[in-house]
Amino acid sequence: MNKNLLLVFSSFILFIFLSTVTEYAFTSSGGAPAAHTGSPGDGGVTCNVNGCHTGMPTTASVGWITSNVPVTGYIPGNTYTITTTATQAACVKFGFQISPQSATGTYLGTMIVTDAINTHIISTKYIEQTSAGTIGTTGSHSWSFNWTAPAIGTGDVTFYGAYNCSNSNGGSSGDHIYTSTLVIPQCTASTTVTAGGPTTFCAGGSVTLNAGSGFSSYNWSNGATTQTINVTTAGSFSVTVTNSGGCPALATSPVIVVNPAPTIPVITPVGSTTFCQGGSVTLNATSGLAAYHWTNNSTTQSISVVTAGNYIVTVTNANGCSSNSIAINVTVNSLPTPGITGSSTICSGASSTLNAGSGYSAYNWSTGATTQTLTVSTANTFSVTVTNSNGCTGSTSITTTIGSALTPTISSSGSNTICQGSSVTLDAGSGFNTYNWSNGNTTQTISVNAVGNYSVNVSNSNGCTGSSNTVIISVVDTPISNASIFPNPVCNGDSVFANASGDTAWSYEWIPGGIVGMSVILIPSSSTTYTMIATNSNNCSTSFAVPVQVFPLPAIPTIVQAGGILTANSSMANAYQWNINGTIINGATNVTYNAAQQTGNYTVIITDSLGCKSESIPFNYLGDGISLLNNALFEIYPNPFTDFISVENLNGENEIELLNVEGEIFFKITVSSKNEIINTSTLTAGFYLLKVKSEKEIINRVVVKN
Repeated sequence: MNKNLLLVFSSFILFIFLSTVTEYAFTSSGGAPAAHTGSPGDGGVTCNVNGCHTGMPTTASVGWITSNVPVTGYIPGNTYTITTTATQAACVKFGFQISPQSATGTYLGTMIVTDAINTHIISTKYIEQTSAGTIGTTGSHSWSFNWTAPAIGTGDVTFYGAYNCSNSNGGSSGDHIYTSTLVIPQCTASTTVTAGGPTTFCAGGSVTLNAGSGFSSYNWSNGATTQTINVTTAGSFSVTVTNSGGCPALATSPVIVVNPAPTIPVITPVGSTTFCQGGSVTLNATSGLAAYHWTNNSTTQSISVVTAGNYIVTVTNANGCSSNSIAINVTVNSLPTPGITGSSTICSGASSTLNAGSGYSAYNWSTGATTQTLTVSTANTFSVTVTNSNGCTGSTSITTTIGSALTPTISSSGSNTICQGSSVTLDAGSGFNTYNWSNGNTTQTISVNAVGNYSVNVSNSNGCTGSSNTVIISVVDTPISNASIFPNPVCNGDSVFANASGDTAWSYEWIPGGIVGMSVILIPSSSTTYTMIATNSNNCSTSFAVPVQVFPLPAIPTIVQAGGILTANSSMANAYQWNINGTIINGATNVTYNAAQQTGNYTVIITDSLGCKSESIPFNYLGDGISLLNNALFEIYPNPFTDFISVENLNGENEIELLNVEGEIFFKITVSSKNEIINTSTLTAGFYLLKVKSEKEIINRVVVKN
């Protein structure tokens, strides 16, 4: 081949190569180099600034990047679909590069390729078209990929995108560079961690942290999943909460400070912690602490203890934290309290054994004796000191005296001469241990009802004895008597004869009434029992009871006149006896009596079925032509009366007389008035006859003054 031909062929090959390279660069590129999104983190660089499309125009477009993230924002960790669409008329090939970044270029979240044919990821944080992905529908092209949202607290995420729209003419003329952004906010909630108490506390304490209510989930930094946590350790605690919409919030607690407690204090006793009552021991607590508080409320480092018990000290350091010591026991042994038994009064010539009581380990008497008991026979003061098993001592003393002989005296509750059937109490006096009566009784008092000589021997707690005087008891006879009453039964107001049998030298009394005499007359007013008491010269008495029945009197009858006939008005009468002027009318024993013209004051005596009698008030009979009315038309008021009596409803002229039952006139007046008042204040109580005379009639009325 000649040299010229080789040159022509080589030039053709070079042309073909250059043509191919240019077509690939402008219409068939697999994407721009990394960091050409135009983001602030990429320095605002796109392909028109540094790349194959240098000098080409750049236009910012809105809405080329879209997502299915809710308007409330992304939820950290959730995956969403991002779609980008480039639109330009007359363009047949498209390219893009997108990256989710912060303003400083930090890659936010994670992009995931879902269409490996048309898209791919370069340099970790940029996604762009492949060569196959450049070709689309004339005028627009879309790509999609997935994006997993970043962690909580990231904030807003901005997707930066740069686009090349090419007419595929083999050159850069007619191509255009576009930019577009999409800002996706983080879906957030809001909460604050609050402490339920001081956040600085001592070891062993705690505080409750509260993330707030109303959230669907809680996730604390310590792994807890509840609204509140109880914290016992130092540090800060964070919590992620999620609301019902799935939006999270991150909050951090105040710093928890846990101050250490002081080292457990040690109590050191100065001396024995077991001692006798009256002693003491000093307890020292560990030094160098800010405050001390003992169980006995002392607040010093050292305390002096005199009482038994468990003692604990609480110490407090400069942080206000406390620790309790181990208890130390203090034992205080009580002192023995001996008591000396035995008689302190010694009978003359006798002795007394003093006993200090058992159960002690040692005895030391004032006499030098070292035994539990001491026998003494003189008057003196004896003391003893005893020691118990704990080595504690106690003392007591007793004073002895020489006692005199016992001289009991018998006293009597009454006379030493008693009536037969009665008794008297003899008393030897109190304060003795034993009593021995001459009749064998062994009590302080005895009841005696028999003739005899009585004495008593006594002894006291010291064993001293003595004898009493002798008391002579005499027994005299009691009178024997009975009584009778006649008649029995009787009517009210009748008298009875009461008679007692017995010695006329005795005294007799009838009860009730207190009437004295062997034979007496009694007037019982109602049924009763009379007791006759007979007393002889020895002042001994006997009694005898006699019941008496008393019948009530029948009601007082009244006399009613009809012409010359007088009628006794009584529902209780069994027999009748008429009288005139106080004299019995022989044979007048019927309920009626014909008085004819025999005027005078008539009465009737009735007798009931029991034989008891009642007599009417006198009835002044003036003959058969005179009406004696108990119910005339005029009125008398009041009746019974006291200081006055009023006669009312009189007609015409009338003569008024006031008479007593014997017919004596106390008052007489002639009146023409309809009403008349009569002064009766000087009259004595009793029955009176009020007589009203007119021309045609005489009207009598019985009135009563109280």
